[in-house]
Amino acid sequence: KDAEAGERLTVITGRSESSRPGEAVLAQNAACALAEACRDDGGNALLLLDLEPLYKVWNMLAQVSAEQNLSERANTDQDKQIDTLTEEMGVKLWKYVAQKNAETARRRTFLGCFLQRAGRMNEERGGGSLTLLAFARLKDDTSLSKREIEVKLENLEKMKLNEETRAKALEKLQAQLAALPEDGGGSGVPDDFVEEAKAVTDGHVVFADDSVGKDGCARWSVDLKESVARGITANSVQNRYLDVLRSLKLKAYLMNAEKESQVIQQRDGGDLDNGPLLSLMRQPVGDVFSPEEETGLLLLTLDAAERAAVVRPLVKAAAQLVERARIKAEDPEARMQRVAKIRLWAEACWQEGVPVEEQLASASEALADALDLRPLERKRLLATVSDPDASQPAEAAMSEEQGLLIEDSVIRYEALRRQLAIVQQELPRGLDVGDATDEEILALCEVLRARMVNKLAANTA
Repeated sequence: KDAEAGERLTVITGRSESSRPGEAVLAQNAACALAEACRDDGGNALLLLDLEPLYKVWNMLAQVSAEQNLSERANTDQDKQIDTLTEEMGVKLWKYVAQKNAETARRRTFLGCFLQRAGRMNEERGGGSLTLLAFARLKDDTSLSKREIEVKLENLEKMKLNEETRAKALEKLQAQLAALPEDGGGSGVPDDFVEEAKAVTDGHVVFADDSVGKDGCARWSVDLKESVARGITANSVQNRYLDVLRSLKLKAYLMNAEKESQVIQQRDGGDLDNGPLLSLMRQPVGDVFSPEEETGLLLLTLDAAERAAVVRPLVKAAAQLVERARIKAEDPEARMQRVAKIRLWAEACWQEGVPVEEQLASASEALADALDLRPLERKRLLATVSDPDASQPAEAAMSEEQGLLIEDSVIRYEALRRQLAIVQQELPRGLDVGDATDEEILALCEVLRARMVNKLAANTA
């Protein structure tokens, strides 16, 4: 598959890694032209663009414009019209607002020349399409640009300091200056430029700060509240199964969640715990699915979310039991990993209609196994189960709001991924649902979900 994808891949770049931003932008223009040629021939092109060269070129143009007073000349006619206003109407304020709006409009036009070239042609024009994905890394506000460092150097020369202190400060700033790229702009794109790019695109995905975990594994850790799904709801773009299952509605539920662990109450019945749903935001980079596998994973997640909502009383009782047994977690991350294991244990051993206390007592050995406790910890846990009236330490008096039920999403995702591997044979292959009605696809999904649940139950037995 990788070889097949490589045959359809074209990489366009500057002449070397040290190429100037202007050269990189010319390469991007060439890439856009090639993608448009593919689209015009009836093909489907995917174009990836790095926003950083565009920002650097725009920044250079803005600096030249300021030095040559080009912006003021461009705003001359605009200022003449504002000068006709009376002083009471705030002439200076209106000039300032108009100047800022003009700068924003020019920058948006510049970005639009690249970012608004995506689209699908109608059948009369060949039916081709161009999908454009622009990406950027947010600039680190703690790093200074060349101009900012030069200003600091100038101020340092004027300050009254002893020569030893001045020399150390100069050496530090000069080292920062030497470490900058040739254009002196530093790496990354500032927030205001990224926001402007968002404004001219059909949706955007923002990754959370923990996209790369401590283990070095890169994950698609999506920030739901900052991401916008505009433009991906069409059947021609989104997986048809997911479109019918209203997967984007789940995003709205998760965005509106006030806590990291809470139950989503659906109007059509069947409460959902948002923990399993949030784990889908921890998909490792490179973990690629077919449309059928993607649908199977979502159905398994929905089933897990329903079970997790039902077993929350058992999870809470087990978590409190562990606290009473003085089994400590080293840090918040270790606590969430422990909660994830407790949740999976509770979902596996849950018995409808049996009191929570009885379930906790009968499955305590399995709980100790799930948590992989050391011998002394295991002994304390089992002793606490047999003596439920034992006094609870003050530090164990946790409430749900303090994080008692917040689980580690990576452990949950890995569990769902293992389940998907078990039910692979149940997934449909190469099924054309283009002409199927929504009701038919929903019925297919219900049958698929039942078959997967039965397969998992048989595998567990």
